[in-house]
Amino acid sequence: MLLAVIALGQVRIARATAGAPVRTASLVPTPELLSSLEQSLTPVRRGEAVSDAVMSRISEAALRLNDDLLERTVREAAAGARLVTWSETAGRVIASEEQQFVDEARQLAAQHGIVLILGLGVWRPDETPPFENKVVAIDAAGEVVWEFYKARPIIGAESPFITAGDGLVTSVELDIGRVGSVICHDLDFPSLMRQASREEIALLVAPSADWPTIADMHARMAVLRAVENGATLLRPTSGGRSLAIDAHGRVTTRVDFPEDVMVALVSPASLRTVYGYVGDLFSWMCLFGLAALLVAVVKRRAAA
Repeated sequence: MLLAVIALGQVRIARATAGAPVRTASLVPTPELLSSLEQSLTPVRRGEAVSDAVMSRISEAALRLNDDLLERTVREAAAGARLVTWSETAGRVIASEEQQFVDEARQLAAQHGIVLILGLGVWRPDETPPFENKVVAIDAAGEVVWEFYKARPIIGAESPFITAGDGLVTSVELDIGRVGSVICHDLDFPSLMRQASREEIALLVAPSADWPTIADMHARMAVLRAVENGATLLRPTSGGRSLAIDAHGRVTTRVDFPEDVMVALVSPASLRTVYGYVGDLFSWMCLFGLAALLVAVVKRRAAA
């Protein structure tokens, strides 16, 4: 079985053909501006009362962070990017200012004719849990085509503070192919990710945020998801490894711990895979087979 997998994989890669490349730009927040915002959020994280002065500081810090991201988005569009995406919660907004911010992003996308996939953290001060971790996707006409909420928050670190999404991977057919998204930790769940295969997603964008201890492991796991589901994967990552991976699992672009942008040419493609059809069936068959063998051994020894 192992030899068959290796042989068929080599044949599949040797016969691979690439579609038309699409220039993409994956942005992460500027470290200094993100640090400034995090400092202004310290009273919130301590559970202290939020005064008007604190709220004003948070709003101003978020505005500087977002304006910088938008300015760099325009820069990348002018350089030829057709799709610009931001890392997980790169943009930060207070709920009352979210619509204004999204409208500004929509105008930018329409003006420059780009697909814009925003990683956003939305703070809702009067709600419990108070934060949203989401992706807002805007097409080249300036229309919001989907919103996706992180489906698998990290237990303990995130789960008390954000509401998990429904786990339905939304996608839409764009001129560069069928595009969908998940967020960071969602990539760790193969059963969730099989939707990319079922929906025949050609480009899966996964805004992420890591830290040094897990950066290498988490990036390698992302490569496996691309292989399993036969989808091109774009992973803009702050605090870790940004990657562009083709539908055969080959890393075409890599930037470790980016502080600005990863520019990558990607060829969106959706390939049918055995795993996309059967999932973990073979693994379960192996487990049941092992159990059957153990039962047979026990019966044989009892008969002897």
